[in-house]
Amino acid sequence: MAGTIKNSSDPLEKLKNLLHNVHVKEDDHELALHTANGISFIPINEIVHCKAQGSYTAIHLSNEKTEIASKALHDFEEILPEKLFIRIHKSHLVNRKYIDAINKNGSLVLKGNKMLEISRRKLAEVIEKLSGKKMN
Repeated sequence: MAGTIKNSSDPLEKLKNLLHNVHVKEDDHELALHTANGISFIPINEIVHCKAQGSYTAIHLSNEKTEIASKALHDFEEILPEKLFIRIHKSHLVNRKYIDAINKNGSLVLKGNKMLEISRRKLAEVIEKLSGKKMN
């Protein structure tokens, strides 16, 4: 993690954060997350997957830590680069670089053998987008 700054209700700070997140799509470096402790800057390449938790999102990182952000999963789908992340379920957004395989039963296998369910509605789309990945 690059660092944390104090959370602020200052509109200028919120605008800077928004601009930082918009810039993410261009350079794929860091994502500014509003958490209970302030704003954390997370390298995008360390995000394994994002899981919806009501109006919050759990961001699962490669170092096995989890950050809880005060944005809905849909917001992260809009912010994170589409070329790197794929929505596999109403509750899951996954970084493609951490995907090992798709099982025949419709689940996604992440590095470290973690499995996530792919929704039936999204299965064909996910397979098409990940056509270079192997099926188990």
